[in-house]
Amino acid sequence: MTLPKKVLLYESLRLGHRETIIGYVTSILSQAGVPFVLIRDPCDPRNELAELNEIALREHCTLVHVLSADGGGPRWIKELALHPGWRPSVPFVGTYYLYSNLYKLVSGLGWDFLHARCFAKLLISDDYLSGRVIPPWRRRYLSYLPDPWAPEEFRKVSRSDAEALLQLPSGKKRFLLFGDLSARKGLDLIIRAAAAVPSEANFELLLVGKLEPSLRQTAEYRLLQELVESGRATLCDQYVPEDTVSTYFYACDFVLCCYPRWFKVSSGTFTRACAAGKPVIAAAHGVIGHLVKELKLGMVFETGSVNSLRRVFEEAYSPSCNLESFFDQNAAGQLADDRSIDHYARVLLIEYQCSQKQLAEC
Repeated sequence: MTLPKKVLLYESLRLGHRETIIGYVTSILSQAGVPFVLIRDPCDPRNELAELNEIALREHCTLVHVLSADGGGPRWIKELALHPGWRPSVPFVGTYYLYSNLYKLVSGLGWDFLHARCFAKLLISDDYLSGRVIPPWRRRYLSYLPDPWAPEEFRKVSRSDAEALLQLPSGKKRFLLFGDLSARKGLDLIIRAAAAVPSEANFELLLVGKLEPSLRQTAEYRLLQELVESGRATLCDQYVPEDTVSTYFYACDFVLCCYPRWFKVSSGTFTRACAAGKPVIAAAHGVIGHLVKELKLGMVFETGSVNSLRRVFEEAYSPSCNLESFFDQNAAGQLADDRSIDHYARVLLIEYQCSQKQLAEC
């Protein structure tokens, strides 16, 4: 099997940029010697597939990859209904991050119709459900593509060295929230739960990333200031270079993935917590919540509940906390290995090769 002569990558503003994924895919293609065109401006939603097909033909591409297909189902169902005779001239593949989003497209079109008229292959990054939804007969349509990370960028550091580098006190039970510090990360919920922790508890919140400006006008921000002043929270309101990210993970005891109910996919924070061997405290819903429960990767709390999160905090910082009862370090390491960029690259290039085999058979 051969690789595509040229690939059209589509990640529109409407579907939301995943800058890291774009970087990984373009790097993989460059290393494989495959030219590509990246389209970031959204196409006409009434004629999206046809427009991408025309661009691919004009640019002499032999594959179109929709990097974030989750939001497209309703539009594509309408478009195909309006143009019953249309078929793509080159193979399309699409990445879905949630099977529930993919199911909406499948239920509207059917697997065979979808395969013939829309996507030659769908790639699903929902690793909790993938094993349950890809029986042998469905592998013609659907494959699992890991949500990737780059291990070589995640340097291992001892706890003591990490604390020294970051000038953090030793002996604290430390809970890390990493990334954009916003409601999307559950920051408001975390602050309110942390504020309810007794002041004498062995507890420290470590918040690392750029703080969403609008939060400075909220009651939660005033609570955060009180936590910082009392030594129960450390705020690092700054962009963190990739080569220093791991230091923050190795300086903590638990990593927080307290996403709101609408956020159901996995995240780089979750994968890096597993790579560092740190248990995750996660909202009980979505891919992360399912994986934490099923693989013993930490503890979960009732999504959106301040009291439930506070109780989990209390269990975690308690001197009698039994880590082995809820955390399997081997399982965490295996999950991180399975999501490595090398594994992602192998799967992606195999799927690209398979798409060209289908093109040759047309």
